[in-house]
Amino acid sequence: MKKIISVLLPFSLISVLSFSITGCNQSKNLDLRDETIRKFVSAKKEKTICEILTSSTGQHDQQAGFITVGKDPENDFNIYEIELSEYEDYKDSFKMVSFFNPVPTFGAIPGRTYYYRINEYNDPSNYVKTGKITTKKEPGTFYTVDGMNNVRDLGGWKAEGGKRLNFDKIIRGGKPNYYDNTPAYSDKGRIVLMDSLKIYGEIDLRNENDNFGQTLNIFDETYPYLTVAFMVDSEILPDFQQNNPVPRKYNKNAPIFIKKIFSFLADESNYPVYIHCNAGADRTGTVCMLIEGVLGLSVDDIYKDFELTSFSPYAKRWRSSIDYETLSFDKSGVMQDDYNNYVALGKCVDSLWRSYAPNGSYQEAVTNYLKTVCDVTDEEINSLKNIMLEK
Repeated sequence: MKKIISVLLPFSLISVLSFSITGCNQSKNLDLRDETIRKFVSAKKEKTICEILTSSTGQHDQQAGFITVGKDPENDFNIYEIELSEYEDYKDSFKMVSFFNPVPTFGAIPGRTYYYRINEYNDPSNYVKTGKITTKKEPGTFYTVDGMNNVRDLGGWKAEGGKRLNFDKIIRGGKPNYYDNTPAYSDKGRIVLMDSLKIYGEIDLRNENDNFGQTLNIFDETYPYLTVAFMVDSEILPDFQQNNPVPRKYNKNAPIFIKKIFSFLADESNYPVYIHCNAGADRTGTVCMLIEGVLGLSVDDIYKDFELTSFSPYAKRWRSSIDYETLSFDKSGVMQDDYNNYVALGKCVDSLWRSYAPNGSYQEAVTNYLKTVCDVTDEEINSLKNIMLEK
């Protein structure tokens, strides 16, 4: 049974919290993903993947992981404040106010150990619960950032040599701003982005027609900011051209933009980096496909990371169309191709692979594409690997 509390909060946040608390994860070894995301990421069979994608979209892009206060949380209407720190003396901590019990651990990063202390909001010196939690290193972790959607960590996926991608290095997601460089995130959202994740560099993939006039890093105007008017899927491939159903072709600026992106990512001083377009789906998905490809993720995991957008309010993003009767992906590699959008990551991956390493791995294909088409250097690729792959 959900607890219903009448408080003055943004409707979207109330909906998120009341939804997430049902069946929440409260163990000391916290998995920060909700149950649907855990099932999707671990699914091996195509039918299972398709079943989850077609039945569970749009409601799961929030962080799980909760701590119960007292023995009767259902009838507890207190407001709590939780403080989290990786240090026992609570150095470098961050605090979040919670109108709910169990208390969410929003902002916690996978693979970390946190000390926590919880007090009633009106009595900050009286800690009603203290302890220590460890968060699991699992891929597909979303962060709850009030005012933003589809914010998730690239960390946790298995890559080259069986190593996992580091967490809190590259965060991908939806737009962080509105007009006139006004942040989309609230003060509570800023705590997650800046006090916990400590976002520094920003890669903005939007153009002047949809970037709401952003010209500087939204998190801090003095921080590194790269803006490129990026494109989607096969438009990055030199041989791409189609006339139907919508005319589309290779964008000659793609190699220039990709070179700039990988040069930015090769500089460790820019991290942690937030990569985004507006939805954090298509343009962001294309860039992340290249990042993950060169780092050695399996194609199936690259697809899954792309498809995680389907669990956000930004709607479905699939590797290809799904046959609802057989619950299988069709062979086109295209989910949508009309004047509203072009979603064809499967087709892009297949074309890139056949063109740049027909007898090799997908990692070899992406590496060859980056080096021969985009002039990305071995030094830049190796630097990215050094930053992103667990030691």
